[in-house]
Amino acid sequence: MTETAFSRVYGSGSLEVSAQVLREFGLESSTSELMLRLGLPSRLPGDVPIVQFEVPRVVEINGTRLLAIGREPWGEDLLLCLSVSGEVLAAGDGGRQIVNGRLSSFLGFLEAYEAFQAQAKAEDSGPVLYSQAEMQARLEAFKRGEMLKRSAKPRFDRSEAIRTMVSEWRRLDSAALKEGLWWSIVLEQIQDDLI
Repeated sequence: MTETAFSRVYGSGSLEVSAQVLREFGLESSTSELMLRLGLPSRLPGDVPIVQFEVPRVVEINGTRLLAIGREPWGEDLLLCLSVSGEVLAAGDGGRQIVNGRLSSFLGFLEAYEAFQAQAKAEDSGPVLYSQAEMQARLEAFKRGEMLKRSAKPRFDRSEAIRTMVSEWRRLDSAALKEGLWWSIVLEQIQDDLI
């Protein structure tokens, strides 16, 4: 994937990644090169960011060395880490599970999620507010038996937008969507309109 493929997640800038930390950790080369070239996103753009990136640091969880790159904003104890082989893992509370097979897939998932969030926000029709004069005119028209139509702004099709996002996720890393894994839980929360 190219840098432009991640324009949403890097739109607010990037965190610099130390070549020395990556070298000492022994991270596989393609992930290391990606991190050295792009850094890590400094802040995700959406209203509901699902990851807070941080400057990479080596941690030991249950006897395994991992490279912590972020955390869930609502779970200080759940770290997002890289294994030496480049897998993205959720680690904490005595366990760990795979999130994505590689960092580029993880960034691609975040890019699709942020695109979904931006579309949902931009196309949400929300409530219509009328001035007192507009409301008086509408009321008088109603009394005369006339119905004034609202503008025909296209409505956001949340289900279709979710299907589009999931299709992109499957293309990037279908294994990451297995039931019970990190992204499947995120997807459930999206489908339930919690995030």
